[in-house]
Amino acid sequence: MDEHAKRTYEAIADQCTGCGICAEGCEHLQNCGDDMPGEIAKILSAGDPDETVVDFIQKCSLCGMCCEQCPEDLDIAGMVQTARTEFVESGIVDPEQYHFLWVDHDWNAFSLYRKTYNMDALYADLTQNRCNVLFFPGCMLTNEGPHLVQTAAQWLGQGGQAVGASLQCCGAPLYQMGLAARAKDYSERLWRSIEARGVRRVVTACPTCHQRLVETNNSDLEVISIFELMAEAGLGVSDTGFKTVTVHDSCTDRNGAIGKCVRKLLTGLNVKEMAHSGTDTICCGSGGIVSAVDPEICEARAVARMSEVGETGADVCVTYCMACAHRLNAQSEGNAVRHILELVFNEPVDHDAFNEKSYNMWADETGEENSDLLMQSRVLDLQPSN
Repeated sequence: MDEHAKRTYEAIADQCTGCGICAEGCEHLQNCGDDMPGEIAKILSAGDPDETVVDFIQKCSLCGMCCEQCPEDLDIAGMVQTARTEFVESGIVDPEQYHFLWVDHDWNAFSLYRKTYNMDALYADLTQNRCNVLFFPGCMLTNEGPHLVQTAAQWLGQGGQAVGASLQCCGAPLYQMGLAARAKDYSERLWRSIEARGVRRVVTACPTCHQRLVETNNSDLEVISIFELMAEAGLGVSDTGFKTVTVHDSCTDRNGAIGKCVRKLLTGLNVKEMAHSGTDTICCGSGGIVSAVDPEICEARAVARMSEVGETGADVCVTYCMACAHRLNAQSEGNAVRHILELVFNEPVDHDAFNEKSYNMWADETGEENSDLLMQSRVLDLQPSN
């Protein structure tokens, strides 16, 4: 156990009062019985976690609700993240189970999807040029809403700026699965490739990408959300056909900075807030890459969130993360969840069709070919043009 992990565990073990307030907003902690974060930290500090503790760590959504609720301001999610790294390094967890999400390799679930449906050709003009403004849409928006990415890039270029795009992942999955060293190396190489294109401003469209890029940015480049730019420009949503909407806030935007901009874009509509929103938002089910550990828990968390959507009586749930839209739509009917860019640009995404294509890419001969490529994947060579 390294010194960082030891200090992390000991701090929470010493300072946690066992008040249980963190568990009030977290069903996952509630299922731990009397084992509050302080007790879990003591077990982790001892270096021999039992199956219950390993299960808790691996199935945490890393949503940060516990940190928000804790009266002692303890970084419980940080403890979980540290434990995941320790589990991988000690052999308790085999990172091979996450192979399809090794985004620092040339073939992963996201790049194989683009290959299967010949999508990289759609982005050729945006990914091969030097640019002042780099649009960083994130993996799910790139694959599930390519027309939204293209329209957004065009909007960004209206002022005469040279706009390009990156199809790369921000690296968050590597970090979340416990591959801390690989995540750090990938982020450093990603930023070098961005700087090599002459970029001065990186524009994000995914709250998780935004958080990760801000955290890993060691340059003087600006990182800003496209939703902030749109709100500043006075864009809005008008004729949607929906009488009322509700907004699902992403866990990585728990401070509400991006969510406020999204609500400004929805000013002309009747917005009904869910029981949990803003700083109290709950996970859509995708958080913490738990789907690779226990898909049923992911589904249950999405069902719980969609239940809150239903309680508002809203016609549609609006997200500003395509991963959230994907997960929640999978537990609803009729594309009941929409990404904000679908409404701003009035360009719907057929989320059900995307789910079917995601399934088909692993079926029959195509699936065999993709599986072979996945197993043969190599560390990604991040050239400046990517």
